[in-house]
Amino acid sequence: MGKEGKMGRSSCATASALELVGDRWSLLLIRSYVFAGNREYSDFLEMPERISTNILASRLAWLTELDIFIKIKHPTNKKKFYYEITEKGFDLVLVVLELARWGWTYLPETWAPPAIKEAFLRDRDAFKLDWRAKVRFETERYLKEADSNARPAPLR
Repeated sequence: MGKEGKMGRSSCATASALELVGDRWSLLLIRSYVFAGNREYSDFLEMPERISTNILASRLAWLTELDIFIKIKHPTNKKKFYYEITEKGFDLVLVVLELARWGWTYLPETWAPPAIKEAFLRDRDAFKLDWRAKVRFETERYLKEADSNARPAPLR
């Protein structure tokens, strides 16, 4: 992968974006952050797709380098970190949702939470704003409950 701001193999915007964030794991990490409430390394390891520890560490470092996630010291356990999504990262949520929409349309054996599907199909722009607010709220709640083992509930 090339570094952000440096031209990859192509000057095409689509090809360049895919070179940076087009791998399966990067997009699934964004999905899991936004829709499953994952904030910590251990949370991401619990994804149903079963990411390996070396790939998870590599992707989180890469997404942090690209300013899609910010890595922050845990407020009550200085040995731990949590991740926060940036505005730049949140702009990828609609990409993830468009992939999901394609999946639930053409791959009938797949599943997506009905409330997410309905809200997304009803009004994509409003959906994006609503979810941005929900993610911010869940992050604030996460920080308030950081001294317990609680983590944000999945947003459905």
